Amino acid sequence: MTTKTIKVRLIIEEEKKVLLLEQTNENGGKYTLAGGTVEDVEFARKALIRECKEEIGIKLKPDDLVVVHILHKKKIEEDRLTIYFKATKWENRIKCKEKKKFAAVSWCDIDNLPIRTSFTVRHVIEQIKMGALYSELLVGKESAFKKIREERKERKKQEKNEQKTLLNKSAYSKNDV
Repeated sequence: MTTKTIKVRLIIEEEKKVLLLEQTNENGGKYTLAGGTVEDVEFARKALIRECKEEIGIKLKPDDLVVVHILHKKKIEEDRLTIYFKATKWENRIKCKEKKKFAAVSWCDIDNLPIRTSFTVRHVIEQIKMGALYSELLVGKESAFKKIREERKERKKQEKNEQKTLLNKSAYSKNDV
């Protein structure tokens, strides 16, 4: 079964630099953006405001967040929508608050990102530079996705046959009366 997830990420850009969090080695060691998962009781903006307060200690206002990109990312076991918001205003000083997850918060040159910047972050930043509001990523081997599609197609075919069988049985029982 495929998990469906909604994520949110924050893009803060100043003077051709973008704010990135460096994950600890235990968490992958890549450079990423602040943000996280939208919980059941939240809308996207509220989730991002909560995540940014937890991760980098800043206070954001909903009206100061503008959607700049939406990424639809498919993995074998996950179907994910990530909404990227840009903020130009915030309160409090930016600092790394979740030391177990992140080693540091850094301002990085947007045109020369660190080597360990995640592929997804690189993709999204390039898409935003090109003015694309939406993009798609397929993560994993195409052959694995093909196998899953074939299995689903076969399952639907079996369900259809079972429904026909049930309909036929109910038609016979009505005729018997």
